[in-house]
Amino acid sequence: MKLSLLTLFFFLSLSLFAQNPCNIDGVVVDSFNFGYSPQVVTIEPGETVVWVNIGGFHNAQGTFNSITQEPYDNPEPFSFPAISGNSSGVCIGAFTFTVPGVYNYDCSVGFHAINGMVGQIIVGTGGCTDALAPNFNPDADFDDGSCLEGGCTDPFAANFNPSAGEDDGSCLYEITFRVDVYNQQNISGFARFASDINGFDGSQALMTNVGYGLNEFTILMNEGQTIEYRFEGSFGLETVPAECGVSDGTGGFNRSFTASGAPEVLDIVCIDECAACQGCADAFSLNFNPVSDGGGNCAGEIVYGCTYIDSENYALEATIDDGSCTFSGQPACPGDFNNDGIIAAGDLLGFLAVFGQTCD
Repeated sequence: MKLSLLTLFFFLSLSLFAQNPCNIDGVVVDSFNFGYSPQVVTIEPGETVVWVNIGGFHNAQGTFNSITQEPYDNPEPFSFPAISGNSSGVCIGAFTFTVPGVYNYDCSVGFHAINGMVGQIIVGTGGCTDALAPNFNPDADFDDGSCLEGGCTDPFAANFNPSAGEDDGSCLYEITFRVDVYNQQNISGFARFASDINGFDGSQALMTNVGYGLNEFTILMNEGQTIEYRFEGSFGLETVPAECGVSDGTGGFNRSFTASGAPEVLDIVCIDECAACQGCADAFSLNFNPVSDGGGNCAGEIVYGCTYIDSENYALEATIDDGSCTFSGQPACPGDFNNDGIIAAGDLLGFLAVFGQTCD
């Protein structure tokens, strides 16, 4: 008696487990006029979907899009012939999905698909399967196109990537270092930037002289990156004072800077010093230096005039020639050597005829 009850329970369980016209265990999708229910089914790999027609003439096929006639490109194709259904349900077919991914399908009978008779089977868990992507999902069964492009998302960074979906820490910021070599009487000269990046060899890092002895050099740095550096002027590598330097391990000192994660233009420093060079801030002075600290002595005012001593209007007090010099006997039309009122080829030929002769 006990065996008979167990046997009865087993067969009742089977009948309840596969209560569909196909008599196959699986997730049932009902087909009816212009629709599938449920329209979207999510299953695990290895599970089966059963299609049952409960009214009309329908099929289920996942080989091509009946609306566009383009292939569905499903991980695996499946297709069942059309069959008439009734309220009791008629088996269209069953398919066991073993390959993870998204499967699209429709009813290819007449205009059923264009009227909304389309469905989708999702097998497994979708996610980003690119191990290099910032949102990589090691548990994903298939790639669902959600991978984000890593990159710099800060619009103030030099390498800002507007298409990056997630910041990967690669942002680089422009950092401009500035040194004044005015105290080396090298107003028009150039300085070099020597750092631990280039092995303190400034030969390949010539700075840009922007005037008045001020030199600039721009590099790209990551947030939190630290650089040690020195400037190189007319007399070689500078000697960095201890109060504004860090030990170089040999008894000397280097300058040091740590990037904050934003573009920066550093304060001007005087070569061999911690602050800006002392200089004259008076714009009318001969030794005016707009990039100095203004604490130096000024060397007198600028006076414009004729500085050519043999001119008629030589100005002893002039410090800068303004092109106003005049000379006695100066012709009304300089260059008109034959005095015909026109400067032409004749004047040039006359000049060439005596060109190179020594005057007594």
